[in-house]
Amino acid sequence: MSRRRPSLLPATPAGRWTAVAVLGVVVFAVAAELGTSYLQGRVLSAVAGRMTYRIEPGPSDTLPRAPLGPYDVRLGYARLPAMVGSAKAAGFRIVAQARSSATLLDAARHGLYPVYREKSAAGLRVVDRDGRTVFEARYPRRVYARFEDIPPIVVDTLLRIENRELLDTRFPYRNPAVEWDRFALAFLQQGARVLDPDRKVPGGSTLATQLEKFRHTSGGRTARPRDKLVQMVSASLRAYLDGPLTETARRRIVLDYVNSIPLAAFPEHGEVNGLGDGLEVWYGADFDAVNALLHPGGVAPDDALLAERAIAYREVLSLLVAHRRPALYLLARPEALDPLVDAHLRLLEDAGAVPH
Repeated sequence: MSRRRPSLLPATPAGRWTAVAVLGVVVFAVAAELGTSYLQGRVLSAVAGRMTYRIEPGPSDTLPRAPLGPYDVRLGYARLPAMVGSAKAAGFRIVAQARSSATLLDAARHGLYPVYREKSAAGLRVVDRDGRTVFEARYPRRVYARFEDIPPIVVDTLLRIENRELLDTRFPYRNPAVEWDRFALAFLQQGARVLDPDRKVPGGSTLATQLEKFRHTSGGRTARPRDKLVQMVSASLRAYLDGPLTETARRRIVLDYVNSIPLAAFPEHGEVNGLGDGLEVWYGADFDAVNALLHPGGVAPDDALLAERAIAYREVLSLLVAHRRPALYLLARPEALDPLVDAHLRLLEDAGAVPH
C-alpha cells in the first residue's frame, strides 16, 4: 500500500487561507522594507552609532587596519604604522592619538572599511608664529564646499546617469547603498553572461558603493563578489552614521562623489580626482566660471552666453561619463568619448533633463 505524502499546506480550508494571508503579509512587509529601509535604518544606525573614535594622550594600540584603496594610500592611512615608526626612530614622540571603539575595530577585523566621516580634500598649511600662512597646498584643489554649491543641472545629470532614486524625499529612511531593482537586474544580467561571455551588462552600483570602490577597494576596482559585498555593507553603515534618517547623508554622498571621481592622471599634475580639478586639467576650464554659467540665473541669456553654457555643460557631462573608464576615454582613445557624450545628450534631452 502506497503511503500518502504529507502536504506542506494546512489540511483545512481555513488553515490554508490563513497560510496564504500570512504569506501575503510577509511578502508585503519585505516589499515595504526594500522600498523604505525603515528597519535597516533602525538597525544599521544603532550599529554605526557605536563605530566611534576619540583622541587621547599617548600612542594608541587600537587603530583599525587601513584598507589599501587609492584614498587610503594617497592620504597616508595605509602607511601610518610605518610613518609612526619612522617618526619615533627620528626622535619624535606621539603626544596624542585616536582610539577606536570595539565595534569599529571588530568591523575592520571582518574586512569592512573603517566607517567615519571622510573628507574629500586634504592638504598641508604651514603658518608662522603670527598665524600667517607661509605655505598651503590642497588636493584636490577645486572642490565644492557644500551640496548647495553644485549647479542643480549637474546634480540632476549625475543622478539620471548613475543613481536616479538617490535623492527621492518620499522615503527618509532609505538605504542609499542599494537600489534593489537595479541590483536584481544586474544580478540576472551577470548570470546571462555565463551563456554569453561577450555580453555587455550595466552595473548595479549606487553612488555610495562606487565611492567605497574608488576610495577603499584595492586599485579602485571590484575584482570579486566579496569586494562588492564589502562595499555595500560599508556604504550602508556610513550612510547611517548620523541616525536612521538619511536625507542629509544622501546629499553628502553626491557632494563627496562629485569631489572625488577618479579622472586618470595628467603629465606634470599626477592623479586627477574630482570634477573641479578635472575641468581645469583636461579642458583648461575655470571652475568658478563653469559653475556661474550652469547655476540658474535671473537674466535671460543671449546667444553668446547660451553657447558658453552649452560648452560648459558638455565638458561636465563628458567627465561624468569618462570616469567609468578614464584611462581609455581621457588618455588612450579620447576620440571615443565624443560619440558617447552625444548619445547621453540625446537621452537627457528626450528625458527633459537639459534644454533642447
